[in-house]
Amino acid sequence: MKKLLLIVLLISSTPLLAQVYVGQNMHNGLEKRSYSVLSNQDSKELTDDLEKYLGQFGKVSKPGKNIYRIQNLRGNTVSTDLNYIDVVSKSTKKLEKLEFFFLNDAHNALSNHELNPGGAEKFVQEFIDFSRQKSQARLIGENLSLAEDDLKEAKKDQGKIEKSIESNLKEQQKLGKKLDSSPELIAKAMSEKEEIVNQLSTDSTQVLDEKSKSELGKASQKKDKEISRIQKDAEKAEDKLGKKEKELEDLKKELSEAKQKVRSLEKVVSDAKKLVDQVK
Repeated sequence: MKKLLLIVLLISSTPLLAQVYVGQNMHNGLEKRSYSVLSNQDSKELTDDLEKYLGQFGKVSKPGKNIYRIQNLRGNTVSTDLNYIDVVSKSTKKLEKLEFFFLNDAHNALSNHELNPGGAEKFVQEFIDFSRQKSQARLIGENLSLAEDDLKEAKKDQGKIEKSIESNLKEQQKLGKKLDSSPELIAKAMSEKEEIVNQLSTDSTQVLDEKSKSELGKASQKKDKEISRIQKDAEKAEDKLGKKEKELEDLKKELSEAKQKVRSLEKVVSDAKKLVDQVK
């Protein structure tokens, strides 16, 4: 069922350019026999394909708007009476039409008995095949671009995760240093407080006035607050470090998944490139 759906999608995505329609169309104000192709392909792409196709047989000119002309056809298998071919391009919102006129030196369309059997149809059908190949090559090229864009985006995501890991490790290092220095800072503050307390507990040989005692008391309280702040900062740092360690584990998992996605998309790009090489 999936294979059938894939085939349907491929058919539906192919431009409607598969049949040669023989009939009357207008050329220079006159009704003349022509060989037409109908397509829903992009107008510019279709006419670019036409110029490249005709260019294989000789110099292409444009005698008028939306008219492509080739004379002195190289490898002419259409007719010995063939003088030139005019291809008229017409467009609507939903349709592209190319009308091939095979003309003699009197500007008249060649009749059946003047044309080699199947020569005109073959010339137009070969253009259809040529344009289909070019269209398929463009689609395959777009497929490669799509795969490359996906890979580029995946690598960008991987880079962001790697930067987050780098930032996380730096923050952990910073928090670790803070925790390592906390005991020393607390010990220093407690030592300084002890000196203050010793000054307040004066012996008989040292007399402090009330102002000095008040200042020493305030200094002691300040050291208490300093010790409390250092302890709280250490607790916060420890809590942050724990969160950063958990975050790092999650980031490592994300990075592993991102790297796997990049490897997978590299295979997709590789296969897309092989497909491009196959249609060259």
